[in-house]
Amino acid sequence: MWRPKILSFHLYWAMPAVLACWLLPPVSAQAESAEDVATARRTATEGIRLFQQGDFAGALERMERAQALYDVPVHRLFIARAQVKLNRWVEGAETYRKLSRLELDAKAPKEFVSAIESAKTELAELEPKIPTLRVVVKPETAKGITVTLDGRELPAAAVGIERPSDPGKHTLVARGVGAEAQERSVTLAAASKEEEVFTFAAASTGAASVSEKGAKTAVGEAKTKPEDKAKAGSKAAAPEKKKPFQLEFMAGLRLGLSAPNGDSVATVGVNEKKNLSMGELAGTGGGLELRGGVRFHPNLTGVLYFDASTVPGGTWNPYPTKVVTEDVKFSRSASWTNFGLGVVASMDPKELGVFGEVDLVLASSLTAKHTFTSPDVCKGDVNTFTLSGSALRLGGGLNIPTKIIGTLTPLLTATVGKFGTAKPVLGCGEKIRGVGMEERANPTVNGSKLHSLVFLGIGSELHFGGN
Repeated sequence: MWRPKILSFHLYWAMPAVLACWLLPPVSAQAESAEDVATARRTATEGIRLFQQGDFAGALERMERAQALYDVPVHRLFIARAQVKLNRWVEGAETYRKLSRLELDAKAPKEFVSAIESAKTELAELEPKIPTLRVVVKPETAKGITVTLDGRELPAAAVGIERPSDPGKHTLVARGVGAEAQERSVTLAAASKEEEVFTFAAASTGAASVSEKGAKTAVGEAKTKPEDKAKAGSKAAAPEKKKPFQLEFMAGLRLGLSAPNGDSVATVGVNEKKNLSMGELAGTGGGLELRGGVRFHPNLTGVLYFDASTVPGGTWNPYPTKVVTEDVKFSRSASWTNFGLGVVASMDPKELGVFGEVDLVLASSLTAKHTFTSPDVCKGDVNTFTLSGSALRLGGGLNIPTKIIGTLTPLLTATVGKFGTAKPVLGCGEKIRGVGMEERANPTVNGSKLHSLVFLGIGSELHFGGN
């Protein structure tokens, strides 16, 4: 808060000085009655007391009344100080300036001289702190545009130039004939220089000209050639140019359910099982995907992603029947991972719409884990069976923009491919060769059928940069 420094007129001495001034001739030549002087004395006393108590609005009202009854520099000084305390800096500066320009004769009392010197000092401290506001209307040739500041219309001559303004929050409204009103809020800080630009389309400025000219314009239109009207209409209807597209970055997360389908097509020696279906290796479970990318075209985004699904094991039993007895514990689990890149086609991801996605899965891996525990032979025989290959993923969904968690993306995708390699990792199977378990170590892949992984879920994407 601005606090004026007082050279020779401290508040402590304000009351005695005012009392002294009432005993001296007024500044103006107008003759005041004894009743006016007495009333001014009482009113100014109340005003100074209110100022010292922090009631600046009440102090200003009292000091203005006292000044109207009896014109002395002390009244003007306190009026300016109260205006500044109420954040009416521009008005206070003008009051200081008028007071500082008063000319006193050589016999003027020292209280008058002291008040004027205080006004000059406080004005010099206040002026650099007064903020300015510049209001610009485009195009500059626009007519019929009115701008109001806090409900008061700005003079046309004040548009486009810096205007000293009071600190705090202000409301600007610009209106044009045939155009929607534009409202802005601006907060001015001490010594700040702010600028607000209002842009109107050519159509609205043309409508303003019609409104101003009235019947004269109508007569002019009657004389205008049809081809000239067509040209003017095409210019007025031309839309504003859009900003050029800029690269935009994306980061996202997806959660949902993964369901494997089809055949893994592995040939396994144990139990003479030829084609293992996906359901025999893995079931339906939860999946998570991390993704990032770059929107390099208004409708295309390149993505790189990694997803992982943890699912229950399937129904396949790799052990001979004679090994799995009542005292044997046997459990299954599975996991699926995919790593790839692709392209997403959509409208602006930050607007409600649909999208489609095509991805090349560079590395797809399904691992089925079987745990075999026998109290007689193995304390914990954990065997894994991993199938690897490449695939193609297709999908699509909705873009639902939100203000909190980015763009929500309900989606459905299907990964389709073939496994090309199979890798077993045995636990303590070497200890039970006598029951034919060694045959588990020889799976192969013939690659004759397709498998798929269907993912149903919802995601969230955050977009950075761009327009």
